[in-house]
Amino acid sequence: MKIISWSKMAEGNKKSHKILIVDDEPFNCRILKLKLENAGYKVVTASNGEEGLSKFMVECPDVVISDIRMPRMNGYEMCKYIKEVSNGRPYLTIVITSTVEKRERSFVNKTENAVLLEKPISPGHLLTIVEDYLNKPSFV
Repeated sequence: MKIISWSKMAEGNKKSHKILIVDDEPFNCRILKLKLENAGYKVVTASNGEEGLSKFMVECPDVVISDIRMPRMNGYEMCKYIKEVSNGRPYLTIVITSTVEKRERSFVNKTENAVLLEKPISPGHLLTIVEDYLNKPSFV
């Protein structure tokens, strides 16, 4: 009989979870990607909302981390389209913005499984949010 520890099972599950980071600032993408990959997650990145939407449809991530203000298609529009194409599949949306205003709060309150973070963000805090969501019984 082979015994697998809980920590080994959790580590194996991390590798199956995908995270999409959408930000037009390459430095932000690199920092977050490095933190999440070091924690064992598969990470894909996009530099604008259009690219993010395309990658969502191909990669089917469990978590979408997106800036709000981006060229070509902003984070609001991208999240709206993602909701339409997700077919009810659960995923966490983490919205990142430099200024938290009424519109941002309203958007997050109306969006299922959404979190709002103000820049600058702590990669460690972001990782905690991701892990708390992905460690729910529906994902383990």
